[in-house]
Amino acid sequence: MLPRKVINLHHENRLKNEGNIINALKKIDTNKNLDFLLQRRFSYIEKNIEGLDNVLELGCGAGHSKKYIKQNIKISDLTNYEFLDYKNVDCLNTPFEDSSYDAVFSLSLIHHIPNPIKLFNEVGRILKKGGKYIILDINASFFFKLITILTKSEKYDFDVNIYDEKINLTNPNDPFDSNNAVPKLIFDNFQKFNNELKYNFEINDFRYQEFFTFINSGGVILDSPHIPFNNFLLKSFDKLDNFLSKFNKIFPLHIYCCLQKK
Repeated sequence: MLPRKVINLHHENRLKNEGNIINALKKIDTNKNLDFLLQRRFSYIEKNIEGLDNVLELGCGAGHSKKYIKQNIKISDLTNYEFLDYKNVDCLNTPFEDSSYDAVFSLSLIHHIPNPIKLFNEVGRILKKGGKYIILDINASFFFKLITILTKSEKYDFDVNIYDEKINLTNPNDPFDSNNAVPKLIFDNFQKFNNELKYNFEINDFRYQEFFTFINSGGVILDSPHIPFNNFLLKSFDKLDNFLSKFNKIFPLHIYCCLQKK
């Protein structure tokens, strides 16, 4: 039985290059495992935004989406890197007009956000009616919690209140602070969470994904040990991951979800 709360500080992290965006941009050219993982993630997003005109990514990090998504998208982040379309964007208070986007997507954003209610309300505000919010984020399964404990990377707390807008679940002054339990807390009872929002959503698609493909990716931002695989092995382990995803409380490390604004 693993604890419901594990707090790791940044200096305790056993993985290297936390928050190193420049390193993350370089890795995809030399790491085939990571390239395979990112192709898989962005193909899910691309399928869900096909034919849509105005598409925005919030909290884009290293901006990998521009490499993998062929159609025209705009990317934003809290930082001011040159590759961004929109710089210094706080996703809880964006500069965009009401009902201006056909789709918004985010990868590994929700577990870093101080207040998920505010995030979903802001996404709902800038989405058109019927617009999509595509989410790829952490699933705090047994193995994800175990990885968190062993690597001392990030943290989780299942005893927080995700429904109170006055409570910060992460440090608003630290963009790399996290609570990896938050996505699971939201989607384990999404109807209750949805009822707290100003703009309501319905779930178009929801699936648990990634185990070996993530563990052996070498890390998207952080650097983690990995064994280089050829295409045959990458595809084989991806099929195994699809099987393991059935055991959503134990194995899968991420959720893939497409919401639609009512």
